[in-house]
Amino acid sequence: MFNDLFSKGGLSLDRLRSFCCVAEAGGVTKAAGGDPTRQSQFSRQIKELETFFGTELTRRQGKSIVLSSAGIRLAKIAGESFVALDDFHRACKNEPLDFSIGAGDALLQWLFFPRIAQLHDTMPNVAFNVLSLRTLDIAERVSDLRLDFGLIRKDAISPLHKCEPLGTQTYSLFVPVKLLDSKKTPDWKEVIGKIPLATIAGEGMFRASLEKEAMKGKIQLNFSLSCSSFPQAAKALQSERYAAILPSIASAELDQKRFTAIPAPFLKSQAREICLIWNPRSVNLRPMTAEVKSHLAKFIRLPKTPG
Repeated sequence: MFNDLFSKGGLSLDRLRSFCCVAEAGGVTKAAGGDPTRQSQFSRQIKELETFFGTELTRRQGKSIVLSSAGIRLAKIAGESFVALDDFHRACKNEPLDFSIGAGDALLQWLFFPRIAQLHDTMPNVAFNVLSLRTLDIAERVSDLRLDFGLIRKDAISPLHKCEPLGTQTYSLFVPVKLLDSKKTPDWKEVIGKIPLATIAGEGMFRASLEKEAMKGKIQLNFSLSCSSFPQAAKALQSERYAAILPSIASAELDQKRFTAIPAPFLKSQAREICLIWNPRSVNLRPMTAEVKSHLAKFIRLPKTPG
C-alpha cells in the first residue's frame, strides 16, 4: 500500500511539502513570494495532488483561493508527518530539535528572554524559534500545530489546548523620579493629570479595558504617546519625559533610582492570569514536547504579587 502511494505518478514528498507551504502561507501567491515561476509550480503540484486523490483541495472564495475541507485535512496530516520526520532526521544526526514558542512582546522581553540562559543550560539539545504574535494568532497556531507553545491569557484558551498556569500579570504606573515633586508623596491622580502618559495604542483588549475602567472611575487618561508595544512604551519612559502604564514585570530592567512605580487602584482590574499552552496531540507526535513543556513551566513564571 505504501509503495503504491509513492509509485510513479502518485504522491511525492516535494508535492506534499509544496502543499504544506501553500497552506501555511495562506495561498499560492503568498507562498510564491511574487515569483511567477514558483507560483506556477505550486499550482501545478496542487492540481497533481487533486488528480491523485480525486478531490478538490482548494476552492475559490471571492478573489482568493483557500483550502477546501479536504485540503485542510491533508495539510494537517502532511504537516504532522513532516514534523515527525524532521525530528527523526535531526535525532539521527544528533542535532538540536526545533521548538517554537509564541507570545506578545512584553512577555517575551520581560519573562521569556531573561530565562533563556537557564533554558539553554537545562535543554542544550533544544533550539527555540521565538515569534512575537497576537493572542488570537498564538491560540490558532497552537490548535493546528503550526506552533509548539504559546504564552497567552487564560481567557483565550480553547478546549483544544492543554495549559499550565504561570502566574498573574499585573500592571503599574511607572514615573521618572525627576518629574515628581520630592517634597510630597506622589498621588497617582496628580501624576496622570500633569505628566505626559504613554502606553500601547490600537483597539486591543488591554487598551479598551483600561479606558473602560477609567471611564467608570471618572478618571481622565490623557495619553501623549501611543505605542505599538509595551517595550516601546518602556523606551519612552526611559527618556524621562513620560510616565507609562506597563506590565509590572518591566520593573526588572528599570533603574530604581530613576523610576518608581506608583500604586494606581484602577489598574488592579487589568490583572490577568497567564498560561503556557500546547496541543496535546503534539506530545504523541513529538515525545520530547512533554520534557520541553516541563522545563518551560518551571522557569517561566511570573513573580507573585504582594497581597
